Amino acid sequence: MTKMISDEIQSIYDDATKKIDIIFLSSQTIDLLHKDENFQKILTNVIGIVNFITLHYDLDTKNISHYTQAYHQITNKNLKFDDNENSYQNLTDIKDTINYLNVYILNTLGKSFDQIELELKNNTKDNNSNIDSSNNDNEQLSSEETFQSNDDHFNQKLSDEELLRRSGVTMHDVADQLIQNQSMIYLQRNIRKGKVFIYDSKPKIIPIIKYLAFILFIIIFILSIANYAILLSQNGKLQLQDQNGDLKAFGFVSPVPFQQILLGCIIGIICWSIIRNIKNDNNKYFLSWGWMLFYTLFLLVINLVSQESQFLLFRYDSFLSQLKTIDSNLSYLETWKSFIQIFQILEYISFGIYVLLLVCVVIGSIYNPKKDVNRINELLNQYANEIRNGQIDTSELSTAGGFGSQLF
Repeated sequence: MTKMISDEIQSIYDDATKKIDIIFLSSQTIDLLHKDENFQKILTNVIGIVNFITLHYDLDTKNISHYTQAYHQITNKNLKFDDNENSYQNLTDIKDTINYLNVYILNTLGKSFDQIELELKNNTKDNNSNIDSSNNDNEQLSSEETFQSNDDHFNQKLSDEELLRRSGVTMHDVADQLIQNQSMIYLQRNIRKGKVFIYDSKPKIIPIIKYLAFILFIIIFILSIANYAILLSQNGKLQLQDQNGDLKAFGFVSPVPFQQILLGCIIGIICWSIIRNIKNDNNKYFLSWGWMLFYTLFLLVINLVSQESQFLLFRYDSFLSQLKTIDSNLSYLETWKSFIQIFQILEYISFGIYVLLLVCVVIGSIYNPKKDVNRINELLNQYANEIRNGQIDTSELSTAGGFGSQLF
């Protein structure tokens, strides 16, 4: 005959299963469980309490089955319970063992179970909201009512594990997803460090294009400085009549060389990217043609809309005709025109270089190597197995981290 469970034992069982569910569902506690042997022992003792109550009062064993599977998935160890019934007779000791979970997590992670539980509830609400938005009105109303009911029940007896299981996700899925995410982060770090080559070939034309493009950007920079110096030397030496007929000095360029500053910044970024990744074959043999196209078009547009280009290239004839109608200060006009001719030649050379840069972008996009998908998948599986076996330290794999350094 099955022994009736008392309210106190039921309360202990509910408290223990709720804490265990939270541990197996939170990425923070999963990561702690993976690397902390003391935490593994503490959790094993609590699961042992649940196992004893389950067997002693003939409760559903599904929780123990899930815990055993999740524990092995995370730690690559099998659960070993204390079979001595005397270990579970003192209810005060049992409660202290369960409460110590909260103390240990609070001291280690700086968060209580209530805080972690609240984060899980918020995540569950967000996921349910996304699901609700894709259904029709009737289904959405029913889903919202069900979720509200589930949420109220959650605050009473419903565990996080039950909520997640209702969405079709098991603790095994959660643990496995965490390991897969850590494997991807580890792979990305190895790629940035140049330890892994992820492409199917090393086309020699790509480094040539990259260095050629870098040289072309430097040439444009030099030409831009030369043009700025030419116009700056002529600033204010020509005069135009205003509406009142008075002569006023005409300036061609701003005293602040905005275009040259932008060019210098972009060249600095390119130079930093090349130097930073000079020993990394992933960056050496792959052209970030999207970035290169952005640099080229951005600078080209800045050049086309600049005041000096507008006046001295696209409106030069009308501007010159206007100057010829002015009687004063024409003695300097011929000298000024010779300077402008040099400016125009250098500008047209710059536009030609921009065309060459666009050609480099096209060629680079065509000859860029393709990612070796099979190699990447093999590495991910290898890293996942090594993480499960404790061969890879995951203490610093919580985020991918770092700003992308391949900007050229």
